[in-house]
Amino acid sequence: MSVVSPRMIMFIVFVLSHAKVGFVQAQNEEASVLLEWKASLDGQSQSALVSWAKDNNPCQSWIGVTCRNGNLSKSEVTHISLGSLGLKGSLLNLNFGSLGHLQELDLHNNSLFGPLPSSLSNVSQLRVLTLSLNHFSGMIPLEIGNLRSLELLYLQSNRLTGNIPYTIGNLTNLVHLYLFQNNLSGTIPKEIGMLPTRKLENLDISSNNLTGEIPSSLGNLTSMYFFYLYDNKLSGTIPAELVGASGLMDLQISNNFLTGSIPASFRNFIRLDRLYLYSNDLTGTFPKDINLSKIRSFSVDSNMLSGSLPQVGELIESFTASDNYFSGHIPETIGNAKSLVELYLSRNRLSGPIPETIGKISSLRYLNLDDNMFHGTLPAVPVNIIAYSIKNNTMTGDLPSSICHSNLEIFHVSDNNITGEIPECFKKGSSLTSLNVNDNRLQGLVPRSLVNCRSLEVLDLGKNMISDTFPSWLASLPQLQVLVLKSNRLYDAIETSSSETDPFNKLRILDLSRNLFTGLLPSKYFEKFQGMMDIDGRPPAPLYMGLSMSLSGQMHGRVLGGNLAGILVAASTIHVIVGSFVPKSQKQSTARGGNETQKMLVAYIMSELHYVFPVIWLTELAITGHITIARRGLSTTESMANNL
Repeated sequence: MSVVSPRMIMFIVFVLSHAKVGFVQAQNEEASVLLEWKASLDGQSQSALVSWAKDNNPCQSWIGVTCRNGNLSKSEVTHISLGSLGLKGSLLNLNFGSLGHLQELDLHNNSLFGPLPSSLSNVSQLRVLTLSLNHFSGMIPLEIGNLRSLELLYLQSNRLTGNIPYTIGNLTNLVHLYLFQNNLSGTIPKEIGMLPTRKLENLDISSNNLTGEIPSSLGNLTSMYFFYLYDNKLSGTIPAELVGASGLMDLQISNNFLTGSIPASFRNFIRLDRLYLYSNDLTGTFPKDINLSKIRSFSVDSNMLSGSLPQVGELIESFTASDNYFSGHIPETIGNAKSLVELYLSRNRLSGPIPETIGKISSLRYLNLDDNMFHGTLPAVPVNIIAYSIKNNTMTGDLPSSICHSNLEIFHVSDNNITGEIPECFKKGSSLTSLNVNDNRLQGLVPRSLVNCRSLEVLDLGKNMISDTFPSWLASLPQLQVLVLKSNRLYDAIETSSSETDPFNKLRILDLSRNLFTGLLPSKYFEKFQGMMDIDGRPPAPLYMGLSMSLSGQMHGRVLGGNLAGILVAASTIHVIVGSFVPKSQKQSTARGGNETQKMLVAYIMSELHYVFPVIWLTELAITGHITIARRGLSTTESMANNL
C-alpha cells in the first residue's frame, strides 16, 4: 500500500482551496447578478431555473450556464444558453456590466419583452447574441455598435421598431445579421455595406417596413451568400453594384416596389441557386446572358416583364413567371429539367404548342399554364403530378387518358376547344378532388368511373355537349360540394338513387340550368341537402366554394366563375337561390326572361355577400314541382312552379 507524501497532501489542499476561491468568486459576483435577474422573472420562469440556487455551483449545476476556468484561481461565466424555456420577463434587471466575460447569450424562443437595454454594450467580449422569437419592442440601441467582437446577431421575430442603427457598421467581425420579421422602418443604412468585405455572409432584414432604395454599397460584401430583403416597401431600381457579391447563392428581394429592369450585370452571379424577384414593378426583358444553369428556384411572378422566357438549366426545381407579359414559346429544353417540381406560367402572352416533354417530367407536381394563347393538344399528365391546370387557352384534341393517374388531385382545362369524351378510366384509390372541364366541346357520357373518386369535391362539366341522364350515382361521393352540369344535353327526369339514404349531403352548389330535364323535382334531394342546412341553429364552417391554384398547389376559396356564386364567410342564415321553373309548353317564350332572371339572381347574391350562399341553379329547365326553402333547414315547402 503506497503512502501519500506530506508534499502531495499540501498540493491537494492548495488546489482545493483555490478552486473554492474560484467558486466563491463566481457565486459572489456573476452568480448574484443572474440570481437577481431570475427573481425578476415570473413564477413559471423561476421554476424553469430551479437549478439556479445559491447552494449550487453556477459553473457545474446551473442550467444553461457555462464557465471558463483560467488558472484555477477564478471561474468566469462565458455562455448563457436558455432557449425555449418559456421564460417571461425583461432584460432591464440584468446587470450586463457584471458579465464582462460573457461570449454568448442565447435567449431565443421565450416570452421576454420590453426594450433591449443599452447596457448590452458593456459585454465587450460578446460574440453571439441570440434574442430571436421573443416579444422585445422599442428601438435597437445605437450602443449595439460597441460590441466589436460580435459575430452573430439574431434579433429576428420580435416587435422591434425604428430604424436599423447605422452603428451596425462598426461591427467589423459580423458574419450573420438577422433582423427579419420585426416592424423596423426607415432606410437600409449604407454603413452595412462598409463592413469588412470578407466577413458578412448572411444578411436577412426581410419582412419589415423598410423604405427607400437598396444601397449600392451592399455590393461590397463579397463574401455574402444569402441576401434577403423581401416583404418590405423598398423602391427604386435594383443596383447593378450588387453583383460585387459575386459568390451570392440566394437572392430574395421580392414583394417590394422596385422598378426598372433586371441589371445585365447579374450575369456575373456564377453561383446563384435561388433568385426571387416576384411581386415588384420590374419592366423590360430578362437579360439573355444571365447564367441560370445552376439555379434551382426561380421566381419573377407579378411584374411587368416582357420578351422571351429565360432559359434555365437541368437543375431547376421551381420555375414561376406568372402575371407578366412574356411572349413566345416555352423552351423545348424545359423537358431536360428532370428535377422540376413546379412550373407556373399563367397569365402571360405565351403561344405555340406546349412541349410534349412536359408530360414526361416524372418529378413535376404542379403545372399552371392558365390564361395564355397556347394551342395544340394537351401534354400528357405526368405520373406524379398533383395539380394540372391549362385553363383559358385554345387547346384542341382529346383529354389525355393519363388524367386518371392516382396521384392527380386537381385537373382544370376549362375554356378551351377540347373535344372527344371524358376518359372512362378512374380507378379506386384516385386522389382527385377537383375536375373542371367547363366550356369545351366534350361529348359522350358522364364517366361512371368517377364514382371511384371518393375525395372529389368539385365536378364542373358545364358548357359542353354531354348527352346523358342525370348522374344520380354521384350522390354516393362523400365529399362532393360543387356539381355543375349546366349547358349540356342532359335529358329525362332527375332520378334519385334508391341505394342512397343521404344523397349529396355536402353539396353547396348545384347548377343544372340549360339542359333538357323534364318531370318533377325529386323532393328526396332537397330534403337531404345537409350541406345547405343550418343544423340546430349553428352556422356551417367556412365553405370551400371553388378553387384557385397557389404556388404551393393548395386550394383557396373562390367563386368558380360563370353564373355560380359563393363566399367563405359563415353566417346564421342560409339562402337557397332558385331560378324559374318553366313548363315545357312555355319554354320557347322564356329565353329573354331566363337571362333576366339570372341577372336578378346574380345581383341579389352580390348584394348579400355577408352570407354564405349554397346555390341551386335550375333556370331554363322543362320541369315542374316544389322546392323547399327555409331559414334553418329545408323544411318549409313553397311552390316555385312559375316564372320569376
